[in-house]
Amino acid sequence: TPLVEEKPDHHGRRRELGFAKVTLGRALLLRGKIEEAEQQIRSGVEIYESLVQLFPALPEFSERLRFSYNQLSWALRSLRRFPEAEETARQAIALPPLDLGTDYWDMCTLGWSYHDLGEAIREQGRIEEAVGSFRQALRVFESVLAEQPDRGAASDALATIVRQLALVLQGMGEFAEAEALLREQLTRSRELLGEQHPHTARA
Repeated sequence: TPLVEEKPDHHGRRRELGFAKVTLGRALLLRGKIEEAEQQIRSGVEIYESLVQLFPALPEFSERLRFSYNQLSWALRSLRRFPEAEETARQAIALPPLDLGTDYWDMCTLGWSYHDLGEAIREQGRIEEAVGSFRQALRVFESVLAEQPDRGAASDALATIVRQLALVLQGMGEFAEAEALLREQLTRSRELLGEQHPHTARA
């Protein structure tokens, strides 16, 4: 037990260090430096895990930890360590979500957590289970857009996940359902983004 009461502002530097490490790790992932990226992201994850343990009532730390778990899951999938990637995505999902009306970005991050889980499961050959995770990702992004339909990032994410889910369904022989998903996405893209948007063309 600390002799002096700990306050969140005492940990501002640790919070920023964690964010810097995760951001650097993401940049390294994009450059293909996967092993170094994992080390940086994991270090950031450890910082945020300690902050969440100290201050469980502060949503900012949980939000950043979820984002950090997502980046770590991505790195682990890139290293083909799929069981670890699955476990990390499940840790991200297990964090309590923030209120949809007040934290749009955390809900988007949660949607990507379900996507990451689906990818890790799919790579292990559990296709039907992966489809369930992709469907859950779709539900999260659909709920975000229902509340805030003008949010472009959620629209982009939804379009990406629809295409991935449709490809998986086609691989399972579920051609009618895949077609229905893509047609629904085309209609949504036309309504939200317009005919000239790249996602409308790809849908």
